[in-house]
Amino acid sequence: MNARTSQRYCAALLVAICAPFATAQLQGQGLPVPSASPADTWIRQLGDPSYEVRANASRRLCMMGHAAAAALRQAAKSDEFEVTLRVKNLLAVIESVYFGGCSIRLSADKSRIRWDEPLAIVLEISNDSEYPAQLPLEKIEQEPELLREARQVGVMLDVADYLRVVGPGGEQIQLRIDDIRMDAGVAQAVEWRTSGGPILQLPAKRVLELRLAAFNRGWARFPMLKRGSYHVSFEYRPEWDDEEFRRAGVGNVTSTGIDIEVDQPAPEAVLSARQQVQVRLEREDSELIATVINCDDLPVWINSNFQDGAPPFASLNWVVVAQGETEEVRAKLDGLGAEFQRNRLIELAPGQSSELGRIQLKELLATNLVKSLPAGASFEVQANWVNLCDALWQQSQEPPLLENPRIPNDLRTPLPRRMPTGRATSSELRLFRP
Repeated sequence: MNARTSQRYCAALLVAICAPFATAQLQGQGLPVPSASPADTWIRQLGDPSYEVRANASRRLCMMGHAAAAALRQAAKSDEFEVTLRVKNLLAVIESVYFGGCSIRLSADKSRIRWDEPLAIVLEISNDSEYPAQLPLEKIEQEPELLREARQVGVMLDVADYLRVVGPGGEQIQLRIDDIRMDAGVAQAVEWRTSGGPILQLPAKRVLELRLAAFNRGWARFPMLKRGSYHVSFEYRPEWDDEEFRRAGVGNVTSTGIDIEVDQPAPEAVLSARQQVQVRLEREDSELIATVINCDDLPVWINSNFQDGAPPFASLNWVVVAQGETEEVRAKLDGLGAEFQRNRLIELAPGQSSELGRIQLKELLATNLVKSLPAGASFEVQANWVNLCDALWQQSQEPPLLENPRIPNDLRTPLPRRMPTGRATSSELRLFRP
């Protein structure tokens, strides 16, 4: 988003600009406002020997905004090099400002939701001026279902810089985006916006409605996890070089906010999450049980095809720690086969848990490390889950798995996109040698 944002404001290289609606703002701040004189008068002053005269002319043309654009384009054909350069720079500034002459209204399809209930927010953008307004948005047309995720991400990225979402404690909620590499369309939508992005011309006196579907639950989302009130508003504030224009709020476009009440919060595992999944180790009589918990705000699929951890398999090991040394015991699971089995992908809702495996305490006591300890000595045990298999791994294989008839069907079917990869290790559980 930084590259996109810098492109949006790169035109602030001149003194300032505002759209036609800025006149009232300038009057309120005691700043000079354009008279009824034609833009041609000020364009001629761009070639004046006095810096103050040139600067004043630039300001006045900027204050005219799009109303001066036609005269500036004509002046850009001048034979006077310095005037032509200044005119072209002014045009670049005028044409780079967004939402000029527009007003914004926000609405939502619900005012009260559960934390995991999808919310749709609508931006109504009304061009109240006599000139076209430039918007950093993509033209929304009917698209096939195949592009639904890419469209959702694209629209959210288009407006994310200008949306302010404040949580119940006054904290600003940040946009969260899932791994864009999981979908070629999503990746393309993001790359387009980081390299400049879409521009839409909204004709004078026209209204555009932009629907932000799955605002809190989509691929790109503002999660609303806690109980309480969330305030959503729209704020566009050009980054002027001219301090007077910044103080006056020239070119600012803001909306009245809307409030969304979340009456049922996310599970505690999601609220306090520091990683996508967590492994927990507990003792039950003569066994230790390893459990995996989904700490994400969306469902995940856990790979429990356990072997040595080389894709497509995962691994589950019990790690014995004593006197600064470690020893691993590989999990032994009933029904473990040599082939990857799709039914061993465990779908977990947010906050939901599932057993990964269990081990008899006597197996740990039989390890060389524990047997070397004196009676009554303590040792620690951890459960360690590792998975490197996901949709990206599947897509990267050569020859392609999805097209290879010699590959088992369970691996030729596309894997779920939300499969956590990496390592998750439980806290240490202290035990004693009898």
